[in-house]
Amino acid sequence: MPISDSSIIAGHLSKLEKIYVEDKKIPKDWEKEREYLKIILSSILPVLPINYHLIEPKFVGGTSVICVLENENLKFQCALKFPRPIKNKIDDFRKVINKEISLLTEVRHPNIVALYYQGHIIFNEIDELEPKFQNQKFPDTDDNEDRKKLPFYIMEYIEGSDNGKQFFRNNLTISEENLVKIVEHTAKGIEHLHKKNIVHLDIKLENILIQKNPVF
Repeated sequence: MPISDSSIIAGHLSKLEKIYVEDKKIPKDWEKEREYLKIILSSILPVLPINYHLIEPKFVGGTSVICVLENENLKFQCALKFPRPIKNKIDDFRKVINKEISLLTEVRHPNIVALYYQGHIIFNEIDELEPKFQNQKFPDTDDNEDRKKLPFYIMEYIEGSDNGKQFFRNNLTISEENLVKIVEHTAKGIEHLHKKNIVHLDIKLENILIQKNPVF
């Protein structure tokens, strides 16, 4: 998809705006992040692997944005994840995504989403979002170039799933049997991480995906 295809980007931005507005915690952030999200999407879409295209933005979290992709040849969906462009925080979020990529390359387990692809774009606007860098002159080094790189990755998409918070909000009468299954599968994923000497440090309902069909 060429960068100039503004109509496609506009459609994705419209869906993103709806997500921001409907989330009571972040509606005011939309105007601050809109233009940066436009730049990020316009830069990522042309460098996606061949035959992949973006279907729609799906979720906006505290540190990142997740969109649904589809492989046109294989007819399967996956998820695209990249940092949110929040002023004073983008550099920290970039490091978080890079850390996630590093860890996901080390693990493979049925209860942990699989990493399919990783990449980056050059995001020069990071200086605008990180004022602490504005008055500093950086030498032409690899470290400086790395700081300009905004990472993204493609991972397994669990179709028909909710994060734990959404799931339990929509299933107030879940059976004890199914609740035990959810806890058991979560524990198995955590156990696998621990065997790899990886500690999650942010286990909460919002970070647990629950697939409806196998549970019910």
